[in-house]
Amino acid sequence: MNKRFTKIVLDNGIRLYVHGDKTMKKHLVSYAVNYGSSGIYSKFNYDGKDYEVLPGCAHFLEHILLENSKYGNLYTYFRDLKYISNAYTGDIITKFYFSGVGNIKSSIKKLIDTLENPVFNENDVKDASHAIEEETKRGLDDPYWCALYLLYRNLYKNMDYTHESLNSIGTEETTKKIDYNMLRLCHNAFYNDENKIITITGPFDETEMINYIKKIYSKIPRHENKVKLFIPDNITEIRKKEDILVRKSVEDDYLFIGYNNNLKDFSWFEKNNYISYICTVKFSSKTEFYERLKKDNILVTGYGSNCDNVFNDGNSSFNFVFIVKDKDKFLKEFEKELKNIDFDEKDFELFKKGLISNHIYSLENKYYDYDYLPDQIFRFNEETDYVDRVRNLSFDRFIKFYNSIDFNNRSIVLLTKEG
Repeated sequence: MNKRFTKIVLDNGIRLYVHGDKTMKKHLVSYAVNYGSSGIYSKFNYDGKDYEVLPGCAHFLEHILLENSKYGNLYTYFRDLKYISNAYTGDIITKFYFSGVGNIKSSIKKLIDTLENPVFNENDVKDASHAIEEETKRGLDDPYWCALYLLYRNLYKNMDYTHESLNSIGTEETTKKIDYNMLRLCHNAFYNDENKIITITGPFDETEMINYIKKIYSKIPRHENKVKLFIPDNITEIRKKEDILVRKSVEDDYLFIGYNNNLKDFSWFEKNNYISYICTVKFSSKTEFYERLKKDNILVTGYGSNCDNVFNDGNSSFNFVFIVKDKDKFLKEFEKELKNIDFDEKDFELFKKGLISNHIYSLENKYYDYDYLPDQIFRFNEETDYVDRVRNLSFDRFIKFYNSIDFNNRSIVLLTKEG
């Protein structure tokens, strides 16, 4: 977390982050909930009762809450004020946000009131369903995301909650079955105060803004956390439908390689950056490996790697995505390179300096942290400044991390133009 933000925990447990800077030209406001489209939210216990809901409820709520408020369509209200406003649903986050000048306090109050006290009805749900059904069709037509979700389901025991379509928001059929009661249940369960983060950045006095938010919530009843997620014990068997669902039209072969390890001795921040370093020094476009395989017409390009531990089962995965011409030759060379423990401490220190330099450069944009703050807090911790965390990354810890990886615990998904 950037030290520029002032953190306040309200009496109800909501986390508020404010950054006042009178030199800024506009305000940026977001209301984020630790609830998204991941399959882990499909089965849960709420207030002593067990429930199972259809995929896409978080995404459905994102659509319907602001479009059907007691103030009318809040997006229309924001547009009339010349704001930039939108919302999105990620795997573990739903975020509503706007930016602009003028009527800021009134707009903040309307946003909070709308999300805390939804007024949508059964007809609103039916009306919203049509647009969401069309969105599910677009998701099913995306071969990249279908293949990536298949990779996750191979790696994670609780990904059996993801719909068999491999679309995180479900299908046209499942969307039609989402009703008013199901959405109300999900709002009651997951829009609890412990799950919320509000961030406000702009040309204001921080103390005055904090007191204003406290005043708003003094009139809103607490929304207690009464939900507990279920994490299954069994490893998912891959459904036979899936090889058909990912058989889409692609121009080149996509090769997805994922590894799932319980590296509990390492923090998320360490794992994420150590994996990034591995990708940089072994598989990036500046490496001998990359240049050689491109020259030999084995590799077209690589999308690098990412690290995920969003499924709350104690494990983390790291994934590589490449476009290849010869999958067999590529896999042979890829595994050979992985087993080569030839790392240089000087390169590692240069990598750290690059991270710090990029971060410092990004801070020249006073609005930079706004977009990433809620996601960072949900995924990382919020105790230490980014630069301090990078400086504390240790080469010896990295070598220990690399030696701890079980490269046999993997999944490979090929998305091929040949079907």
